Amino acid sequence: MERIIKNAVTEARQLIQSRIAELQEELGHLERALHQLDDVDADGSAKPARGSGKRQRRRKGKESAKGKAPSGKRRKRSAPGQRQQQLLDAIKDNPGAGGSKLAKAIGIQPGQVYGLLRKAQADKSIVKEGKGYRLKGQSKA
Repeated sequence: MERIIKNAVTEARQLIQSRIAELQEELGHLERALHQLDDVDADGSAKPARGSGKRQRRRKGKESAKGKAPSGKRRKRSAPGQRQQQLLDAIKDNPGAGGSKLAKAIGIQPGQVYGLLRKAQADKSIVKEGKGYRLKGQSKA
């Protein structure tokens, strides 16, 4: 009789643990759905994207090197090809300019402009002359 009770208790324990696991999984689904609803304004339009939750929690309360709390706002991404066109326009306006000057003209970091320059050179839309660049077919500065 004692063995039957032990088996029944063990089986009941396993059933309860299994149900708890199911409920935790369902809770996760419901929390994700709730967060997705938080990303929609009252009029049905999507709110701007937020950063990673872990990153936001880690940043919360910390101050940046400049002594200001991080804003948590993300910059809007450029449309595909927009930076490349901005680069070509900057080269057109400043033939012979180097990468740093072009980056400043576009408003991006110099490290970012060099990738754009490599792509433009591969597309054969620009020519490198010395330390500067010009559009292919554009007269030298």
